Amino acid sequence: GTGQLEADYLVASKRFGPLEFTLGVGWRRFSGFASFDNPLEDIFPSFKKSSGSVSTGVPLLGQLFHGPKAGLFGGVSWQTPIDGLQLLLEVSGDDYATQQRRGAIDIRTPINVGFSYEPWDGVQIGAGYLYGSAFGIRATFHMNPFDPEPAVRLGEQRTPMSVRTPEARQDAVL
Repeated sequence: GTGQLEADYLVASKRFGPLEFTLGVGWRRFSGFASFDNPLEDIFPSFKKSSGSVSTGVPLLGQLFHGPKAGLFGGVSWQTPIDGLQLLLEVSGDDYATQQRRGAIDIRTPINVGFSYEPWDGVQIGAGYLYGSAFGIRATFHMNPFDPEPAVRLGEQRTPMSVRTPEARQDAVL
């Protein structure tokens, strides 16, 4: 890509029963909210500066964790007693500065809330209130071709496959 959307981050998650907490620190794009001076600049002063150069298709490995600021982000998800339903809360580190200048998004708060529901294996639906100014909905369909064939939940069930005995094979031929 162009490097304009690149962001470096370190993140950790921990589950406690039905709650899962995530906390991260990010640079560049993720340093828009809850920002502070880059802690790596105390060890290596070169980490304070980011070249800001953009190149097509070349990862900017020399820019990892560089920039004057770093920011915090995180969230919590709660697996409700309803099977497959999660409630979500997040604090974003991305302030979408370019998109705000263009008027594409209005960010009033870095806090987002929503839900995710998986009614069947491979199907998720979700919705949320984002940045204090917008609603979003989504539907996700996913599959793994190496998983066993799922059971049919609706309609007539198929007869399971089985190997016929020699006598049954002979009867079927006749």
